[in-house]
Amino acid sequence: MAIYVSSRVTVKQDEYVDFLMKSCNYNLLEAETRLWEIECQINQRCNPILMKPNTSGTLVFKSVLQRQEIARYANNRVRLINLIRRRKGSRGNTQWKIGYCVSSSGDVFILSMEFYNMFSEGINKELLKRIITETIEQYLRNNLI
Repeated sequence: MAIYVSSRVTVKQDEYVDFLMKSCNYNLLEAETRLWEIECQINQRCNPILMKPNTSGTLVFKSVLQRQEIARYANNRVRLINLIRRRKGSRGNTQWKIGYCVSSSGDVFILSMEFYNMFSEGINKELLKRIITETIEQYLRNNLI
């Protein structure tokens, strides 16, 4: 019994790392650590021994590590695993949906991955302010002219 990951999920993971690095100013190690946290949570929840054969479903959970913890403990996986196991997903705002299917032999296939993160990773306040200002200015131009 093993866990297999679809190539679509791998592409989504790469998109998430790019998002963290470009939009949230994570460095590569921090972004990969955040991704590693998600993989760790998937492995905990998709334990082939605990999954029923011939079933499918969706796992829903949140990121649990805070950004300052990732920056501080990025090279200390033991410490990070302890933090992940201790927390139940109430810390972060990034929400994950993982679609899975279990074969008759008990192998778990991760088929889809979605993440929703509006502002939780600390999107730059100046960027947000600029977007809001531009939207308001465009609205005023369109409605007053």
